[in-house]
Amino acid sequence: MADQTSTIPKGWKMTTLGKVAEITSSKRIFAEEYKTFGIPFFRGKEITEKYNGHNISTELFISEEKYNDIKNNFGVPEENDILLTSVGTLGNPYLVERDLKFYFKDGNLTWFRNYKDLLPKFLFYWIVSPQGKEILSYAKIGSTQEAYTITKLKGLSLTIPELSEQRVIAAVLSSLDSKVELLREQNKTLEAIAQVIFKEWFVNFNFPGATRKMIDLELSQIPEGWIVGKLGDEIQTILGGTPNTEKKEYWEDGTVPWINSGKVNDFRIYEPSAYITKKALEESAAKLMPKGTVVIAITGATLGQISRLEIESAGNQSVIGLLPNEKFSSSYLYYWMVENVSNIINTATGGAQQHINKNDVNNFDFLIPTKSVLEKYFMLADPIMEKISGNCFQIQTLSALRDTLLPKLMKGEVRVKGFNN
Repeated sequence: MADQTSTIPKGWKMTTLGKVAEITSSKRIFAEEYKTFGIPFFRGKEITEKYNGHNISTELFISEEKYNDIKNNFGVPEENDILLTSVGTLGNPYLVERDLKFYFKDGNLTWFRNYKDLLPKFLFYWIVSPQGKEILSYAKIGSTQEAYTITKLKGLSLTIPELSEQRVIAAVLSSLDSKVELLREQNKTLEAIAQVIFKEWFVNFNFPGATRKMIDLELSQIPEGWIVGKLGDEIQTILGGTPNTEKKEYWEDGTVPWINSGKVNDFRIYEPSAYITKKALEESAAKLMPKGTVVIAITGATLGQISRLEIESAGNQSVIGLLPNEKFSSSYLYYWMVENVSNIINTATGGAQQHINKNDVNNFDFLIPTKSVLEKYFMLADPIMEKISGNCFQIQTLSALRDTLLPKLMKGEVRVKGFNN
């Protein structure tokens, strides 16, 4: 491990993780003790989802009786304890929330608690900082499946300022993270509002000016003046392509944004998976799609995922772009696809690797309301889409600022006002 003594900022001290925190694990829970309801039981997967701000997708439980027995005899995670993924996917921390009752799997996770001269949130940010990640790598064992050991974690060195400076550093970083989280929550709310509006107008036919007769139409019917056409007749669709990866002139020093199908998992796309060159764009199947294009993944694990380009970008051959035009803005195309994607997937072909193709999308029935109804809808929906877009770029800016400040604050290269000793 590199010698850090010569780079310790004034007023900071070098210590080890084992001296400033109790590092332990859980009591063993056997598979036969798992329940289908009760107290949530977390593994590395659930902690990673927590760390990434996602909802927990799978849950195990233990009984309330078992939880209380462990709590009374050994203790359970409490607010500001930290759990660290320690097998397979390494280094994702979770700062335990207030009043959250759960227990966790031994071996999969390492438990930090009972701190001394260390603020929990400062430790959290140290763990996710570049220097924290580098130092944590010295606690790894194994080749097939890497893991941290408690003994090695206890011996890792770190430099820390006094608690007062830790508190200010954590407050600066938390402020940025809180703003990002607020914008993400606002986007979730805006997205839900827009989906409700679309469904009311174009699924339930409960739009301004609709008569009771229109609202009571069967699903196989549509309001007077509306028609059903084919998607490909109304808008342009683009199938992407991947430039030859063996040709350096297609990738090195590229300036043209390009996305793969995995990127379509993102809520909105405001940064590319990679950059390709203009030569690659000219000589491959990749085609540039404008900002506002609705993209859908058409194969594999991402089949049916939908997103919207907030930047101009090309895509690979597993991505189809639906280009907005003067008649149909992306606020209609996006939520129309959200409502209809499951029906399009029902046309998917393939066994182990299901997929849909461009013809499936082009030939799908597409609802075409009257111009007056669409114009009223766009007046409501377009500003919502643009607000979501603006929030995404604010998130990008704040996240970049946080990522820039994080290593500098953790090394004492940038000192918060009042601590520039």
